[in-house]
Amino acid sequence: MRSHSHCSPVRTLARSIVAIAVFITGLLTLAPVSGRASDDRVDETVVAAIKLEGFQNSQVMDTLSWLSDVYGPRLTGSDNLRHAAEWARDRMKTWGLANATLEPYGMSFRGWTLERFSLDMIEPQYMRIYGYPMAWSPPLAAPLISTPVVVEIKSKEDFDKYRGKLRGAVVMNGRPAETDIGFKPEAERLDEAALTKRSGGNQSRQARVATGRRSRL
Repeated sequence: MRSHSHCSPVRTLARSIVAIAVFITGLLTLAPVSGRASDDRVDETVVAAIKLEGFQNSQVMDTLSWLSDVYGPRLTGSDNLRHAAEWARDRMKTWGLANATLEPYGMSFRGWTLERFSLDMIEPQYMRIYGYPMAWSPPLAAPLISTPVVVEIKSKEDFDKYRGKLRGAVVMNGRPAETDIGFKPEAERLDEAALTKRSGGNQSRQARVATGRRSRL
């Protein structure tokens, strides 16, 4: 006796796939949706208050001016550093920080502050020279008037050729570097071709054209 079945292996596999798909769909339908929008509402009043403080009542530039312009450059141990720290402490107190205080270093530092400085050429005619002394330079009791001497000292060996020749002179190490007079404008308008070239658009377009040609070939 032979038994014949009307269900081929292909039909059986197809029915199994359909059953699995229906089962997975049911699970997804019953599972909670994790991507739902939050029920929390945005407090527009708080957002508006934050924007008002940032755009209308900001003290960023005023604070920056005090610490950069008024108390300026400040080395460790200098009067400017102490004044800037005291100003910051007092300003924080006005903002409501009751415990703002200055902590001691636990050690002493040698301070240095530039009170005033000028550098001028007086012969053969007057000319203002722009320069600044190096930090911790000693003070002068009276103006120093002397003939400037330009030297080229780049290593320890260069000192030997000037030994005994610089006493009492104003030493200027190196000549000013040559700079562009500045006839070219600092900014320039770029046309479409220049912008495309900077963005690499031409190369990308040429690459696409070449690729298209190869694909047609």
